[in-house]
Parts: sequence; structure tokens; C-alpha cells
Amino acid sequence: KNHKFSNRIFILFENELLGTGGTLISNLEKFKNDLFFVHGDNFINFKSINNFFECYQSGSKENLFWMMLHKSDTPQNCGVVKLKDNMVIEFHEKLSNPPSNIANSDIYILRSKFLQSLSKKNYDFPISFSDDIIPEYLGKIYGFLSNETMSGPPLVWIFCEKCLMLLSCSR
Repeated sequence: KNHKFSNRIFILFENELLGTGGTLISNLEKFKNDLFFVHGDNFINFKSINNFFECYQSGSKENLFWMMLHKSDTPQNCGVVKLKDNMVIEFHEKLSNPPSNIANSDIYILRSKFLQSLSKKNYDFPISFSDDIIPEYLGKIYGFLSNETMSGPPLVWIFCEKCLMLLSCSR
């Protein structure tokens, strides 16, 4: 609570699960700037986060959001993408025979104009960010391919089932 970034980090707990997208949408009023949006069930090296953030800072303002990606040895357990010129043009969630091994790391930077567009939509809860929101924005999502390996052990899924970490980004 006394950390210098405590006013920019929100850890949200839900009594009733709203889904990853539902948690984001139900808390949009908290975020005025671009947003660093992380699902709480993955681990990654902070060097990758720094590279991801640098890519965002130097990237086009036309991109509505950035998605961190990694190569997976088990793509059938992941949401996977197809890219064209670093833009996500296809997204497939946990297929038995996925079309690629480039997996969604569930780490995003969301532009404020993207967040504003979400506030104007009507969704039925619970809302999955991957299943309900990402498909609507294909071609407008910048895919950042990290060299790092991601992991998300089952125990973490249980622990983080009701939480997401949200960090407000300001330049």
C-alpha cells in the first residue's frame, strides 16, 4: 500500500466471476490512460515485459492494443494466433489441432481509445476477453513475439481464478 506505484496497481477480487473481459469492462471508470492488462495465471521474465513496453511506446498509435505472444510446445493448450506484418489476423482458442504454435501470453497493453470503445458495447456477463473481445478486433491488434517461454501451472489457475491484475499505463 505504501509502494510508489500503489495508486496505479489494482488487484481486483470478485465474489461472482465476471470473466476476464467482464472484470475489465466493469472497472473501466478506474482507467483514464492506456492500460497494462495481465491475466494472473502466467509467469514471464521481466526483460520480456520491458521489451514489450518499449515496443508499445515506439509503436503506431493506430494499434488499438498490443498482445504479447510466445512460441508454445503445447499450442493445443493455448490460444494461438496467425500474424500478418505483426498484426493478429486470426485467433483460435485451445484447438486440438491448432494452426500455429504462436500463443497468446495473456499480457496486453490496451489503448485508452480501445477501452472507450468497450464502454459503448453491450455484452452479456460473464465475458471472456479471449473468446468475446479479441475476435472483434482482429487486424487491429499488434502481436509482440517474445523469446521467453511462458508457464501457467494448474495450481496458479486455482489461486488466480478470481483475480486479474490491472496496471494503469501513463507515458
